[in-house]
Amino acid sequence: MTQSATIIPFPPQPTQESGLATSVSPHPSILDRPFMEFHPYGATSTGNKIRDVSGITVQANIEFLKEIITQTKGSEAAQTVIQDLCELLNQRIQDAAYHVTPSLLGNMWNSYSYEFVCYLAEFCCLLSGDPFFQFNMGRQKFISPIIQTLGRPFSVQQIYKMFPHFGEKFAKGSIHFSVGSVTNGSAILRMKFSDHVYQQFGPYRKRCAELIC
Repeated sequence: MTQSATIIPFPPQPTQESGLATSVSPHPSILDRPFMEFHPYGATSTGNKIRDVSGITVQANIEFLKEIITQTKGSEAAQTVIQDLCELLNQRIQDAAYHVTPSLLGNMWNSYSYEFVCYLAEFCCLLSGDPFFQFNMGRQKFISPIIQTLGRPFSVQQIYKMFPHFGEKFAKGSIHFSVGSVTNGSAILRMKFSDHVYQQFGPYRKRCAELIC
């Protein structure tokens, strides 16, 4: 299955549940899975290093969440929201050896499973009160200063042609990136998840792909 970047039209406003904004997506969320079924980081059960998603992506989520909470609730609340995020994630991780902390999530050199990052993405939507948190984070925070520096010498058209190269900086081996056509006014970019990522998504594939794309 190939996922292509699309603009999702704004659906109706979300409802409220337990003080947190619920998803506006029509697709089942991975939060319906009570516990994570795969290791969130480190190594897989077969000993392979987990590097589905770069720590740059997780760090961008953390920074954007803190910015939103600072704007809406103040700096003190922003300092505690990441701990709240960690507690929500740890409730879904049965093995305490893999429980996360704010300092771990803030380390851009770590890497994570896609299942873990989808849980994190859903919780960021809930804690921020913004059902479009991932879309807005992608526009404002996702391209880190390091990636911006790497891309600065190139034109926009050249950068689109280098989409697979830059994509690998965020997701090594978990997404296959390809480029269709690139013109002065448009570009067709394709993303296809690897089989082991689809296994992590399970029946929540559509919602997970929606969060990522």
